[in-house]
Amino acid sequence: MATTIKFQRTFVDWGDRTRDFERSEDVLRILTDVMVDLEQTIGAYIGGKFTSIGLHEGDSSGIEADLDLIFVNRADGYRDIVLRKNGETAYGGALNPSKSVQVSDEIVNGFRVLIGIDDGGNKTRYEVIGGQYNPVGPAAAASLTNPARAKMRRAAEPA
Repeated sequence: MATTIKFQRTFVDWGDRTRDFERSEDVLRILTDVMVDLEQTIGAYIGGKFTSIGLHEGDSSGIEADLDLIFVNRADGYRDIVLRKNGETAYGGALNPSKSVQVSDEIVNGFRVLIGIDDGGNKTRYEVIGGQYNPVGPAAAASLTNPARAKMRRAAEPA
């Protein structure tokens, strides 16, 4: 059964609703790398929404070291993913701009499948390939509309 992810907290709102691990140095480094690759500024995330959720197979709810982060990039509408496992962080790819995102119980390559739903109700399925979430299925080819994002995805794909 798929659960819709709620993006209810604002990034860089260092109030009591943002936990230390969500604004740690390693998370900020990954977001900075994404901004540089896309030639964006920190404004892409300041004021944007984010959420934390377990995406790895076997993640236990409530264990902060295993909570992954998904940020809404305000500059281009994509959702950037930071994967976390046992205190290690890695860039987990991006989801195309969407009205809502669902996380399913289905596991592929050790990660939960994500479903992005755009304003028209069209669904795009995302699976982890080469360590990052990528669109799969019939919608995959049409989903690479942003040239910078397409370049990032090609760079992440295994040879």
